[in-house]
Amino acid sequence: MAGLSIDIFLNKWKDLFYDSFNYSNYFKNHLKSLLNIKLTVNEYNLFKYFFDKKLINFVNKNLLLDKINELSLPIDSIRLIFIDGFFVCNFSNTEFIIFNNINVLNYYNYFTAISFDIFLHLIESILNKIFILNIYSNNLNDKPIYILNISTGLKSDINVLNYRYHIIIESSSYINIIEHYVSLNNYSHLTCARFVIEVLNNSYLEHTKILSENSSSYHFSCNDIYIDSGSFVNSTVFLLGSGIIRNNTNVKFNGENGNILLNSLSVPIKNNFFNNYTYVEHNFRNSKSYQLHKIISSAYGKFRGLVKILKNSSKVNATMISRNLLLNNLSYIETEPKLEIYNNDVKCTHAATLGKIDENQIFYLCSRGIDSGIAKNMIISSFSYDIINLVKNNLLRDIILKLINKRLFGDFYESIDY
Repeated sequence: MAGLSIDIFLNKWKDLFYDSFNYSNYFKNHLKSLLNIKLTVNEYNLFKYFFDKKLINFVNKNLLLDKINELSLPIDSIRLIFIDGFFVCNFSNTEFIIFNNINVLNYYNYFTAISFDIFLHLIESILNKIFILNIYSNNLNDKPIYILNISTGLKSDINVLNYRYHIIIESSSYINIIEHYVSLNNYSHLTCARFVIEVLNNSYLEHTKILSENSSSYHFSCNDIYIDSGSFVNSTVFLLGSGIIRNNTNVKFNGENGNILLNSLSVPIKNNFFNNYTYVEHNFRNSKSYQLHKIISSAYGKFRGLVKILKNSSKVNATMISRNLLLNNLSYIETEPKLEIYNNDVKCTHAATLGKIDENQIFYLCSRGIDSGIAKNMIISSFSYDIINLVKNNLLRDIILKLINKRLFGDFYESIDY
């Protein structure tokens, strides 16, 4: 069945490739790699959901500003709007930024991808436009850059959409980027996103990704972060909505004394199937990485992380922690933190925990007069708080907290109060 599912999917993908997109050798090479790649059982299982519907590419050109404002986060920001993979200049704030929105055939390749897998080849094989953005902190008036990606679902087919960015954080800059994915309706779409960020020398980047698409959607993404000498990155991913997610975050150090905090919170519910993968490559001396990844699951959640330290990368400090909470007897969590070390002069640790709600904690709160249902909700919500607290923007942090609580507790989320 696994082999059949991937064959059906790939045949549909080839039809989409030839029917909907301009293609050259660049695309053909990715398609060829896609057809030849060997998959894991977990990857096979993702494609069985594409049996019944046709894959097409549809772009909604009738979306009004009022609807865009309704879908946006209420944050004072430099807002960049993308609808079904295409940049909408008329609804975006472009006065403070330098950008190019170019056809891929004119794109000169800055870097090869940090890591290759079937999802990278899927995304790159249907690439159309690349949005290239150069950012200088003194141009932004201390406002975050808010990238809103709105995807249109289709009732009878699956709308396949491609979002592709290359963002350059210029030297000695202090930048905050919010990457947000939402659905226009409750119908099916497949979001394919690749977000490449270069953080040049002595810069600071705070990057927050919020994925809150509908439960009928699918989301495959590959984020690549390149860190130059003396730069610091704080990247936090919140997987809060979609039917099936495969989120890859890859990091490569391009200079000494780089530093990254790489964090995530996944909240799969009902029939969700969430996969979060990270890869961090230390290839320069004195670099640091700290990772904290959490899953709160009443469905299927997986984290897989690999830290690789190359031979010449001494004085590296790397930590990877996975903490996971099962909400019921039907929930499933799989976690695989791994280290691959080729230098002895390093400090590396990894850890993983998995468990259910502690009944003693519920008993303690009930003994203080708190209803047992509210006590349980408080414990679940507090499990996510150390990830939420890594977001420095106070308003954004409050918004994310409400999104998480509403996803976990529905209409009762307002009873959770810190």
